[in-house]
Amino acid sequence: MRPVTRDERPKQFLNLILKDQSLLQATAKRVSEIPNVRSLWIVSGERFRDEVKRQLPQLPPTNLILEPVGRGTGPSIVWATLEVAEGHPMSQVMLFTPSDHWIENENAFHGVVSSAIELAAQTKQIILIGVAPTYASTEYGYIKKAEIVTSSKEIEAHRVQAYIEKPMLQLANQLVNSGDYYWNSGILISRVDVLLQELRRVVPKTVRLLETGGLNAFYDLQPFSIEHTVLQTTENAVVVPGDFGWHDIGTLDSLVKLSATTETNFIGSGGGVPPDSDPSTNPGF
Repeated sequence: MRPVTRDERPKQFLNLILKDQSLLQATAKRVSEIPNVRSLWIVSGERFRDEVKRQLPQLPPTNLILEPVGRGTGPSIVWATLEVAEGHPMSQVMLFTPSDHWIENENAFHGVVSSAIELAAQTKQIILIGVAPTYASTEYGYIKKAEIVTSSKEIEAHRVQAYIEKPMLQLANQLVNSGDYYWNSGILISRVDVLLQELRRVVPKTVRLLETGGLNAFYDLQPFSIEHTVLQTTENAVVVPGDFGWHDIGTLDSLVKLSATTETNFIGSGGGVPPDSDPSTNPGF
């Protein structure tokens, strides 16, 4: 995303779509509006403490988890799960979602996620939200669906058979043409006790280090993704399709493509971002 983003100001903090909201602020609002959501937590890096607090002043300080160093989605989810487990019932349902994605249809998003939360509350399933691929992307992870394990008017859940991260173009074409794969939206839903049990089984050392050493243990952890470690080894992972206009804004090209179809975007209304634009001088950022 350079030169639009910088190391000290990544895309989550920029008003890339809406004039008056960053991606982080839009995500926080979207999640807070899900029915029956009790609390919002943010996981970020220590160096972004002030910016998160500035953008989300209503967030309780205890709900801001700051990692001293980045170690990938795996350790982040382990630590967040341990934190939630300390002060909430083990039957509580957690929703993990990236803060740098864009959702076009929020009503549809709320419907899919609400149904997935209900399913998670009643079962021992770890739920991923999958998005039907529209082209052969080499930038996304792919979830292979297997047999249907739950089906109703509100929701259809398939057992997760495999996960493939950012395939080469030839393989990506095969995956899309097969009709058996979803893009991974990065949205994960599970009960606290269900996810913690799987984490203790698959990455016991990481859990033990964080339980005994706290955040300082991050320096001793190896990076890993939650998809490769837990979701490919558990029998409890299912994928639920989500049709709500999902976009992972990972490149300037994807941002420009989105601006051509989305009315409520900054680039389209602002006439475009010049190639040499500087976010510090561009009023939209």
